[in-house]
Amino acid sequence: LVGKGFTFDAGGINLKYDSNMYQMKIDMLGSAIVYGVIDTLAKLKEKKYVIGLLPIIENMPGPDAIKPGDIITAYNGKTIEVMNTDAEGRLIMAGALAYSEKYKPSHLINIATLSGQAGTISNEEASIVISNNPNLVKKIKKIGLQQYERVIELPIYKEHEELIKSDSADVKNVNDDTNGSDCIISATFLREFVPKNTKWLHLDVCKSYLKSEEKYLPQGCT
Repeated sequence: LVGKGFTFDAGGINLKYDSNMYQMKIDMLGSAIVYGVIDTLAKLKEKKYVIGLLPIIENMPGPDAIKPGDIITAYNGKTIEVMNTDAEGRLIMAGALAYSEKYKPSHLINIATLSGQAGTISNEEASIVISNNPNLVKKIKKIGLQQYERVIELPIYKEHEELIKSDSADVKNVNDDTNGSDCIISATFLREFVPKNTKWLHLDVCKSYLKSEEKYLPQGCT
């Protein structure tokens, strides 16, 4: 399990302009979920071999901040052109996904508040799931319906793969020429760092986590 852990995300050099920036303290939700799962498995004395990877960091502007146009090398050796520093979650997730190969995982699930578009697709009522394994998707859909944590599956097409190609590196972290498909683009990017022959599932929980008192859940982050 890999969970995105930004304790605060101001956007870096590509500073956010949203008046709701105060909510970015919740950008560590992916790591919080993974931590909760591992903690629960430990309390249940579960015998299965489950590892949680928590890349935890803060994204702020400053003299040492990463810059648009920088090229970095990921853990698996692939180079990444940073087109937008506010697409930072996929950078640390890429590192953690590549690092997971050390444990030779049979299944790899990553959880993140990754793209604002993910919540708008369902009016913030479901999370987005993208996977290379239909059976894994089928299971998570069933579990999601049971727990009222619904998911919507989206595809990755060959055309999406073309959109993350960089002229200066192996891949780039966003495609600014594309409108309306960033949750697919982010997953397409992450897939580049998944170890070969691993059953992988990407869960984008952005915006589906804030519940209001009008619903059955209490106010705040679930």
